[in-house]
Amino acid sequence: YIARVGYQVYQSSDEKLRIYVNLGAGALSFKADVDDAETNTYAAINAGAKLYYMFSDAVGLVVSPQGDIAFVDEEDGFTGSTAWVWPFTAGLALNF
Repeated sequence: YIARVGYQVYQSSDEKLRIYVNLGAGALSFKADVDDAETNTYAAINAGAKLYYMFSDAVGLVVSPQGDIAFVDEEDGFTGSTAWVWPFTAGLALNF
């Protein structure tokens, strides 16, 4: 559960390629065990980027590397005070 704000840092002259950077804060939830119903939620921060390549005015590709850092409690079974998650997504960008 992360709320982010982004800023466009680059746009090609033909406007096909756009790059955004983002920062955010919120919370991440972790299950201690797959068989256990208990979930723990911790404060977290986020940093990442979004890269758009538009094939036309309406259709394009977007990829988004991110880094999420949760501030966890070692008493919950973590080996340190932070847990890092590195989600990478790709998808279709549609403008209407």
